[in-house]
Amino acid sequence: MHEKWTRWEPIKNLSKHYYVKSISDTFSGGLKIKLIDDRDPEKKVLVSWPNSVDAYRKTYETFTLLTLSNIDKQYGENFKGWTFFKIENSEYLKWISEQSCKITDSFNLKHFCIYSTEEMVDVLSCVEPEVSIIP
Repeated sequence: MHEKWTRWEPIKNLSKHYYVKSISDTFSGGLKIKLIDDRDPEKKVLVSWPNSVDAYRKTYETFTLLTLSNIDKQYGENFKGWTFFKIENSEYLKWISEQSCKITDSFNLKHFCIYSTEEMVDVLSCVEPEVSIIP
């Protein structure tokens, strides 16, 4: 079975496409991803997992061209340029399961993806992030 990508709109009135301004991962603050609207730098979003996450990876867009091509073929214009996704039947989750000798299978992990202008950030967590517009 192939991965199933779903557009994710964690809060209303998000812009279509953002770029990653910063990623911070600290013991006391968890994982925080600051995003800025591609067209309006005054529009900023913070996606955070205050209690940290189980795994994440950041990949430059150049190294995700096959993924981008597959998304375009499978989902068409509806997904083009969108930033926020959830992924079911995730290859990343399968890899984590194999690497952990299936220990993570009981964690009920979800795969969140932020596909920005220059990079893709994949996050595995059993909890939804906090998402907010920031000044």
